[in-house]
Amino acid sequence: MWYVFIGILILIVDQVSKIVVAGLSGVTPGSLGTDKKLVATLIDGFLEIEYCENNNGMMGIFSFLKDGRIVFIVATVIILGGIIVYLCLSKNRVKWLNTALAFIISGALGNFIDRVFTKGGYVRDMIHVIIEINGKEYFPYIFNVADIALVVGAIMLIIYILFIGKDAVFCSKARRERLAEEEADGKKKIAEAKQIFIDKENEQAERDNAENNVLNTKNNALNTENNALNAKNGGLNANGNPENIGKTNGN
Repeated sequence: MWYVFIGILILIVDQVSKIVVAGLSGVTPGSLGTDKKLVATLIDGFLEIEYCENNNGMMGIFSFLKDGRIVFIVATVIILGGIIVYLCLSKNRVKWLNTALAFIISGALGNFIDRVFTKGGYVRDMIHVIIEINGKEYFPYIFNVADIALVVGAIMLIIYILFIGKDAVFCSKARRERLAEEEADGKKKIAEAKQIFIDKENEQAERDNAENNVLNTKNNALNTENNALNAKNGGLNANGNPENIGKTNGN
């Protein structure tokens, strides 16, 4: 399953990037608080690697929560559990949906690992995209690879719900009919494949029964021959018995 590989790759990149940037920052884990530490400037005035320890959710947008760690851990478990149940029960998912769910799962797991294993339950963020107009910054948030995966996965999921899925909100009548035909064709092919399998099983059973009948016929013939030989041997034994010979001579 290629989308599993995508999810694992995203998770590895997320965790490795966090470990490397945290190490380069020289900050003692859990001691940064609400401060930030500039590690590198990749594109002057636009893209920086700026390490921070975030306790307020993705890009710090849930700062109003008093005990965000527990809330985020519970929410992540519920969301991942729901997705896993859906994956186990659903069939014939399109590649787009599988990819979207892979992004969401890997992103959620990336930040979940931080929430569980870091002291204080913070998430390690480091990517700072500077969007500044007339000296005013319009995007002050710092995020990580897991956040990117979550956003990309969510956008892909919304696109699927609106435009791609067979029950999409903005799906044309012609496309619905085509999807229905494809679904019916798929079910027909599955039914045909099942019937072919059943027919082969029946043919094999008939061959087995024919072979068993031949063996039974041969066994019956052998039993008949054995019975005839036993009867013949019994007659010879009766004629060769001394008592029978004496009786015959006395007569």
